[in-house]
Amino acid sequence: NVFPQDPEPSYALVSTGPENGYIYALIGGKDYETSKFNIATQGKRQPGSVFKVPVLMASINMNLSPNDKYNPNGPIVIDMPSGPDWKVENYGGKNYESLEMTVIDATIQSVNVVFAQLMMKVGAENVESLCSEMGIEDIGSNPAIALGGLEEGITPLDVSKIFSTLASN
Repeated sequence: NVFPQDPEPSYALVSTGPENGYIYALIGGKDYETSKFNIATQGKRQPGSVFKVPVLMASINMNLSPNDKYNPNGPIVIDMPSGPDWKVENYGGKNYESLEMTVIDATIQSVNVVFAQLMMKVGAENVESLCSEMGIEDIGSNPAIALGGLEEGITPLDVSKIFSTLASN
C-alpha cells in the first residue's frame, strides 16, 4: 500500500529489535516470484555518509572527544604511505566560514573533510574491526570507508546492525 505504483529503484526494509537483535520485518524487494534476489540481505551497495557512524563509534571507543575540532574546508590531500594520496572535499565543494569545526557539528552537517581527518586519527583498521564485531564483513581497511567507499558495499541488514548496536548501547 505504501508503494501503489511500481517504484524505481527497488527497495528494502529491515526492522530489528535492538534489545534482542531479532528481525521483526524484512522486505527484500517487490515480488519474490519475479526476482529471487533479496535486496535486504544480498543487495550490497555503497553506504555513503551512513558509514560515518561506525567512524564515530570507533572514535568513542578510543575516548576521542566529539568536541575535538578539525578544519572543515577542502579539498585536502592526505598522504597515504601505502598508495596514492587521498584527495577529499565536501559534497558539492562546500566550504565553511570557520577554520575549525567540532565532530558534533561535522556530524550534523555531514562534513566529509572532517570525517576524513577523524578517520586518519581513528584508523581504518579499528573501524573494520568494530564492523566485524557487529557482523559486518568485507568492508576493507581503506580510509575511504569513512565516506562510504567500501570494497564490496553493505546490505540494508548490515545498516540495521549499526543502528541497532547504537540503540542497544
